[in-house]
Parts: sequence; C-alpha cells; structure tokens
Amino acid sequence: MNLFEIMVLSALPIVELRAGIPLAFASGLNPWLAFLLPTLANMLIMFPLFIFLDYFHEHFLKFTPYHKLFHGYLDKKRKQIEKTITERGEFWALALFVAIPLPGTGIWTGTLLAWLLGVNRKKSYVSLGLGVLLAGIIVTLATLGVIKLF
Repeated sequence: MNLFEIMVLSALPIVELRAGIPLAFASGLNPWLAFLLPTLANMLIMFPLFIFLDYFHEHFLKFTPYHKLFHGYLDKKRKQIEKTITERGEFWALALFVAIPLPGTGIWTGTLLAWLLGVNRKKSYVSLGLGVLLAGIIVTLATLGVIKLF
C-alpha cells in the first residue's frame, strides 16, 4: 500500500486509525511515519467535516421539518447535556470519546457531537485533535503488541 492509500483509509469513517496504522506498519513504513501519517490524516478530516455540517445545516434550516426537529428536539437535548457536563468536562469528554479506538467513536462521530452540542470551535479542534492523538498512540501500541485491547 502506498502512503496516499494509507492516509485516505485513515480518514475514512468506521475504519479510521484502526486500519490505517496497522496497514502502515504492514507496508514497512518507518514506525514514526506509520504513526504520524495516519494520525495526521485522521485529524485533518475534522476541518472539512465542520465546513460540511455548517453549510448543509444552514440550507436545511429552510425546510420546516428539519427546522422543527433541530430546534425542538436537538436544542432540548443540547441543554440537558450542557447542564450535566461543565465546560471543562465537555473538553475531556469529547477527547476521551474520540480516543477510544472502537467503531463509532472516532473523529467523524466526535466532530458531529461537537457540532451538535455547539462546543466552541477552537476548543473542539484541540479536544478532537487530542483524542485522535491518544487513539493513534493506543492503536500503535496495540499494533506493536505492547498492549492488548481484547
């Protein structure tokens, strides 16, 4: 597998780093590059995701069913979550959620959660980036056999 394929695979939902890092090691990359390139590719996907969510949300709000759903149900849920999670806890909860190397807990879902909950964008970038970095470390250590996940 070439570098481009490894980086694209690392940015895809569901597989993310769980596939990118082991394949990078299997392809014979230097261990630092096998960690760094998939992690960076996975981390960078959050920027276009936020742009995509912002753009489509703005256009979908023009449709009454979406507007009612978003402002009725989701705003109510957002307020409930904000009551239980402090601003500081929000940062760490998001980072730890993304750091768990299981399907459905990566950067794609973390970005969607940060967007839905209205987390400050700069704080989201740092929190999500930290989560991806931690996930990359966990997957790398598991790939090298240093830790066993299951």
